[in-house]
Amino acid sequence: MQDREGTTTSENTPSAGHVRPNEVDLRLAGNRMTSGGVLRILQLRWRIALLCTAVGIAAATLYLRTATRVYTSTAMIHVEQNTPSVVLDGMDHSARFDNYLYTQAELLKTTPILGEVVKQPGVRDCPTLASATDPIPVLRNLLDCSVGRKNDIVSLSLSSPDSKDAADLLNHVVQSYLDYHSRNTRNTASEILRILKEARQAESVELAEAMARILAFRRANGVLFLDSEKGNIIIQRLGMLSDELTRVELERIAAQVSYESMTALRSDPSKVRALARSLDPNTIAFTQEQAALAEILSSAEVRHAGLLQKHGPAHPAVLEAAAECTSARNQLKRHDETQVQAIVSVVEQRYRAAEQKCSELTAAINRQRELAMDFNAKSVEYAMLESDLKRKEKLCDILESRIKDIDIRGDAGGLNIAVLEWAKASTRPSSPSASRVIALAIMLSLTLSAVAMLACDRLDDRIRDTGESFQTAGLPLLGSVCVTHRLTREKRRGLIASAQGADLYAEVRAALCTPHSRGCGGTILVTSPDAGDGRTTTVSGLASAIAHTGARTLVVDGDYLKPAQHELFEVQQSPGLSELLTAEAAISGAINPTQIPGLDVLPIGARPAVVAQAIGSGACLRLFELLAVAYDYILVDSP
Repeated sequence: MQDREGTTTSENTPSAGHVRPNEVDLRLAGNRMTSGGVLRILQLRWRIALLCTAVGIAAATLYLRTATRVYTSTAMIHVEQNTPSVVLDGMDHSARFDNYLYTQAELLKTTPILGEVVKQPGVRDCPTLASATDPIPVLRNLLDCSVGRKNDIVSLSLSSPDSKDAADLLNHVVQSYLDYHSRNTRNTASEILRILKEARQAESVELAEAMARILAFRRANGVLFLDSEKGNIIIQRLGMLSDELTRVELERIAAQVSYESMTALRSDPSKVRALARSLDPNTIAFTQEQAALAEILSSAEVRHAGLLQKHGPAHPAVLEAAAECTSARNQLKRHDETQVQAIVSVVEQRYRAAEQKCSELTAAINRQRELAMDFNAKSVEYAMLESDLKRKEKLCDILESRIKDIDIRGDAGGLNIAVLEWAKASTRPSSPSASRVIALAIMLSLTLSAVAMLACDRLDDRIRDTGESFQTAGLPLLGSVCVTHRLTREKRRGLIASAQGADLYAEVRAALCTPHSRGCGGTILVTSPDAGDGRTTTVSGLASAIAHTGARTLVVDGDYLKPAQHELFEVQQSPGLSELLTAEAAISGAINPTQIPGLDVLPIGARPAVVAQAIGSGACLRLFELLAVAYDYILVDSP
C-alpha cells in the first residue's frame, strides 16, 4: 500500500497482500542512498545544515546572554595532624591516619561549622541565602571540599551568582572552621596542663623526701661499699621489680591524668571527645547519629528563629518549633551523656587496672625487701632508698618535659591548621563557559542537521509510479488506490456506499476478477503487519467494488482484536461469526445485508475470543465451505 499518493495492493498469495508504507519508503530510500550516496544528500540539503548551525549558534548566543552567571571563589587550607605525647615515652602518639584529611573535609560541611556561619551578621540577608528558608542545606550544596592526593591541603570552593557573596561566605566558613578547632584545642590543652603540673608538684615533694631519707641514712650509717651486691640474686630481682614499678607508676599517672581530665570535663561532651581522641586516636569521638541529631537541632533552631521573627512568640507555629528545638536538644543531650559515660568508663577501667598493678608490684617489692633484709639489712635499705630516688627523678624529668612540650606547642592532640589562601571575589564567571557552550551548540547543530537531512531525504523518497513499486517490493502489482488524507469513519462509510468509492478499487477488482488472476473467486484474506495499515478500509472498499459488478459478495469480520466492519456497514455486531462457530445461531440470522446490492456482512459476534480459538478448526473450515457455495467472493478482515 502506498499511503500519500496511493494505496498499492500486490498479489503475494491467493489473497490480496498489503505492503506497509514505511517498509516501501525504507527500501526505496536505501536504493537511492546507495546510488546517490552521502554527497548527493549534502548537495541537495546543504541549506538544512547551514540553517541548523545558524540556529544552534543563535541559541547558544541567546543562552549566554540570558543565563545566570555563576562565580566560584576558592580557598586553600593546610591541615597537619599533631598528636603529641602526654605522659609516656616510647608510645606512638603522632600516628597519622590516611583518612584524617577526608574527615576534616567532611567536617567543613557539617552543621557545627555551617551553623556558626549562618549566625554571622548579614549572612542570612546576603543575596545567595536571602530566599532560603533553611540556609544550612543550601550553603552545604554550594560548598565543595577536595583533598590533595600528595599533600595535606584541603581545597574549598563555593559557587554563587554573586561573586562577592561567594568570597565572603567561603571566608566565613574558613574562619568558623578555625574557631571550632581553636576552642576545642585550647580547652583540652589547658586542662591537661593543669593536671600534669599538679602531678609534677606532688612528685617533686616525694623526690625531696627521698633525697632527705638517703642523706639521713648516710649520716647515720656512714658510706657503704655495695660492690658485693652485684652477685646477689635477691638484690638484682629487687632492682628489676623497682624498674617495673617505675614503668607501671608512669602508666598509672597517665591513666590518672586521663581519668581526672575526663571527670573535670564531663559536663562538656565535645571537650571529653577531643581529650579522648588526643589520649587515644582510636577512641570514637564522633558518630553519624550525633551529627544527624546536631543537624536536626540546628535546622529546628533556624526555623524557630525565622518563625519567631515573622509571627511573634505566641503563634502556634512558633510554639511548635520551640517544642521541636527542646526535643532535639534533649535527644542530643541524652546521646552525649551516653557517649561520655562510655568513654569515662573505659578510662576509669584503665586507671583502676593500673592502680591494681601498682599495688601488686609494691607488694612484690615489699616481699623481696624482706628477703633482702635477712642477708644485708643496711645495704638493702640503702639500695631501696637509692632506687626509689632514681625512679622519682626519672618520673619528675618526664613530667617536666611533657609540660614544656604542651607549653611550647599550645595544643594537645589537635591539628596544625594554616590558611594558605583566603577566598577572593572572582571577576570571571565559572559558568556558563562561552567556549564550551558554542562548541556544544555546533556539535548538536551538526548532529541535528545530519538527522534532518537524512529524514528529509527519506521522506522525499516516495513511490511515485508502478516501476518504483515493483523495484521496492519485489511483488506483482494488483493496483493502486488514491487516498489523499486519513478519512473519518463517517466519510469512509459514505465513500464505501457510493459509486465513487467503488471506482477507487476498480483497478484492484479488475486484477482479482480476471479469469487468469490467481485470486479469481473463492476467499480473499486481507492482512498486514500492524494495526492502522488500512485492512478494514481495503476489505470494505474492495467488497463494495466487487459487489457493484453484480457478484455475490460477503464480508467476514475476522479481526477479533479490533472488529469494525459492523460499524462501517451499520449492522448489529451479534449474532455473528462467533455464534456460527459455536452453533448458537443460524447462517441466515448471522449474515446481514447492506445498502449495497449483492453485498452482505458477517460481523464478528458477541465473543471475539471464540473466533481466535476456532481459527483452523474443522468447524471453521466447514463454515467457509458453506459460505463459498452461497457467494462468489468472500473477503475476510483479519487481525
